[in-house]
Amino acid sequence: MANAETRNTPSWPLLAIVGWTAACMLAAVVWRLCPAERTYAWPWPGPWPSSAPALVAIAWAAAGAALAVAWWRRPEADERRALVALALWPAGPLALAWSVLPASGLPNAGAAVALAASAGAGWALARGAQARAALGRGRRGWLEGKIWIGCHAAALAGIAAAGLWTGSLAAPGSFLLSLALYPLYALVQLYLLLAIPWPWLRALSAGRRRAATAAAACLFALAHWPNPVVMALCAIGMSVWAREYDRGRGLVPLALSMGVLATLVTQNLPDRWTEHMRVGPGCVRLRAVPALAAGAAERTIHLPAGKPRTQAFLADLYPGIAGRSPAPAELDRWWLSLTACRRGVLAWSFFISEEYHRKFGSPAGEPPLPGNTHWTQLPDPWPARIGAFTEPDPALPPDEWDGFLQRLYREILHRTSTAGERAAWSVDLSPRQQQRLVEVLLERRLELGRAPFDTLDCRAMRLHD
Repeated sequence: MANAETRNTPSWPLLAIVGWTAACMLAAVVWRLCPAERTYAWPWPGPWPSSAPALVAIAWAAAGAALAVAWWRRPEADERRALVALALWPAGPLALAWSVLPASGLPNAGAAVALAASAGAGWALARGAQARAALGRGRRGWLEGKIWIGCHAAALAGIAAAGLWTGSLAAPGSFLLSLALYPLYALVQLYLLLAIPWPWLRALSAGRRRAATAAAACLFALAHWPNPVVMALCAIGMSVWAREYDRGRGLVPLALSMGVLATLVTQNLPDRWTEHMRVGPGCVRLRAVPALAAGAAERTIHLPAGKPRTQAFLADLYPGIAGRSPAPAELDRWWLSLTACRRGVLAWSFFISEEYHRKFGSPAGEPPLPGNTHWTQLPDPWPARIGAFTEPDPALPPDEWDGFLQRLYREILHRTSTAGERAAWSVDLSPRQQQRLVEVLLERRLELGRAPFDTLDCRAMRLHD
């Protein structure tokens, strides 16, 4: 009778935990992102709801109320401890990650956190036997279980077939490197999002293993927001890994499983399907920058080239990013900063041109300049040499384009130029420069929302060609 009662006990507290975690994470997303970016923080087709802040607040209140009811309905001390623990983990780390992680790259602090998490994973492995005893779990061999083997065989065959069909198979070197490193990353993920919360999920599942497994799959999918392909694959994978973990399979074979499958996905499926496997703020930035730049460029293409079009491009982006419209004097300061930075980019382009190195590179003993490095980061004397061209020529107006091009041909290539050669250099920002300008606006949106733009040097602007 007790077993039947346990099986029929509703596991809706787990639904409340999943809803609470989603609400906390989405609240951080709304706080972190400007309105222009939020459209690209949605994993499904269609724009981000315009009333997102209100919807998140309602979801947060509803999930909080559900947790309060669960607390009242579950008087047992272990269940209440599990409820409080799950309300903090993983909701807290996910919301914090969305609040502080950079949109690209991993700073030293992030690397330190990753190392600390790795150390914690090692500590958890050392206590694996004790954890299994506490959960009443047995021990399963690495290859034990027909479902385990069958799931892997089907996944390996399906992903390999997709890679062959799309022609996206990776080079052997990249594949082997990912195969060697990804299981370590998988071990950290499984420790943080499976080993830590699993005892609490089981305590609230009322003996229903499937309910705990489904909750773990949902939480793991939320950790990979807003990439829909990665979220779906993670939910499916965690459904298997959580089941096997509950039945006694250790974290190491689970991490190897995740590492192998994730390597196949990252290396063999097209990036257009997986969005470079990006998740979190990095995924949003990867989506938002080209789309925002292309949209603003399309809406301002009818304006005269040069200053009018560039200032209109900025004015189009400002309300959605900075939350206000720019003043005319502010747009003038932007134009002067962009003009100075573009002069440096143009000079840099001349120095790395084939004509320059054919004429002067070898006799002067100068190695070719790397085109993928911004000129402000080059070794001396190049920053000073190129930086001299960012200063306006006293004999020319500050934004005079044709005269500056004549100066570059004369002083760098040591020849005169034709009108056709100069006409080939567009006075407008290139698509790559437009995208970089969007990145600058997004990186500085908070300060732009508080105070008018003043100036930005070439090192901070980092315009490329």
